[in-house]
Amino acid sequence: MNVKSLTSFYDSLMPNYVTALVEQQRRIQEHLTASLRPFETELLKIQEQFSFVTAIARQYQDLRESSERWAEALTIVQSELPKRGWYLTGQEPGRLTPRVATLINEQKWEEIDKILVAQATSLNINAEKFTTWLHEHSVPKCCIRRARIFLDARAEENHEVATLVGVPLIDELSRALYCGRDFTTKRGRKQLRPQIACTTTTGESPLNHFCKGFVDTFGLLHQDFEPAKAEDENYFNRHAIVHGLMRRNYGPKDSAKTFMALMFVTFAFENANHEDN
Repeated sequence: MNVKSLTSFYDSLMPNYVTALVEQQRRIQEHLTASLRPFETELLKIQEQFSFVTAIARQYQDLRESSERWAEALTIVQSELPKRGWYLTGQEPGRLTPRVATLINEQKWEEIDKILVAQATSLNINAEKFTTWLHEHSVPKCCIRRARIFLDARAEENHEVATLVGVPLIDELSRALYCGRDFTTKRGRKQLRPQIACTTTTGESPLNHFCKGFVDTFGLLHQDFEPAKAEDENYFNRHAIVHGLMRRNYGPKDSAKTFMALMFVTFAFENANHEDN
């Protein structure tokens, strides 16, 4: 029996109503295809729009997750960097925060120090423009002169002078910009953070969220002097430096920490004013 006769044999076994149903289904399919053909272009447009919306939703979700990761990283950085005497200014590239947070979790402080010393070096401050800005904000001339001495000493890599002049200058500049508020205020029974971070009687804060997180608690710069750490190159304490209690030389890391703290005070004030305006 050949293929054709075999096919005819099975066709003869199929009931006529089944054959009719198959034919009817074929005609319906052709009719639907013909009916939808005029709408094919519109359907393609709808499909493209759906794909576009889906892509946007995916990008939004990725952005939201990225923002959440960055916020978590910022919380870590705000909490841990001041414990080593470091402050960020808000002028750093966005990728620096999650990178440093990862290194903090891995306890790779030597690498963190190198990154932040390099960051302090890359933050170019025009001495003439900076002193002009200080003058425009009613900073006393003696404070402006010391700020210039500090910047010149850093430019000349004279880290001893930069540190010794710059550390007391942090409070001096803070008092000038923040209506008498210190940056490294001594701790009291009821005061759990530097004075610059305390709210006013109306509940307002002079700092934005980014900056406030760095001074919500006392960092190494503010804490009581620990004599056992006087020779530790990572120990950076205002009281020890100002009162000549350190038993080591000051180097690039010390002047970089001083510079970042000064720029923190400066940019925190500038950012707060921009937000108010």
